[in-house]
Amino acid sequence: MRNLKILALMLTLCLVAAPFPISAQTIDQLTQQGNAAVKSGNYSSAETIWRKAIEIDSKNPELYENLGDALYKQQKFDEAVATYQQAIKYNSKYVPAYVGLGNALDEENHSLEAIDAYKKAINIDPKYKYAHYNLGVTLYKQQRLYEAIDAYNEAIKIDPKYAHAYRNLGLVFHKQGKLKQAIENYQKALNLDSNDELTKKLIKEAQEQLKSKTN
Repeated sequence: MRNLKILALMLTLCLVAAPFPISAQTIDQLTQQGNAAVKSGNYSSAETIWRKAIEIDSKNPELYENLGDALYKQQKFDEAVATYQQAIKYNSKYVPAYVGLGNALDEENHSLEAIDAYKKAINIDPKYKYAHYNLGVTLYKQQRLYEAIDAYNEAIKIDPKYAHAYRNLGLVFHKQGKLKQAIENYQKALNLDSNDELTKKLIKEAQEQLKSKTN
């Protein structure tokens, strides 16, 4: 009987101690599920999964950033802004959250705030290419073309194989009427990503414009 009582006590102690590893395992499982949902393009499911994960670990900035991304993909930009801000609240140096915040603010036409968010990301990590790239996107929309060129060149300096940065740099030159430079950068983008249909269309347009200009 005494042995049974000892066994019962040991089982009770195990049950009391169990929630910690179970919670950690659940986070891992939810992370896998969330990533799988994102990969398949099921952002609504991803949102639900990240919310469940946050219920377990409510101060994890990466989980908030993941949730923000899922909301952004569903065009829930107001909620995405608030969620990225939560990520920054729990880690003021979490660079991806600043970039996500900038993207969501840009979609809401808060361009100056978006630019500020990207610049904060760059101040924290000057080598984070996505901050420079997305800064370039917003500056281009604002017709701040020379600044956009600088931003894209910074992204390319960090990653010389960044095809989208070359394509967007080509867009800026195209906008300025510098067709030869536009074509040069479109071609660099295609050399890195030969399946990019948008770049194929853009380079064809620029080549036709240059041809008609020289005739």
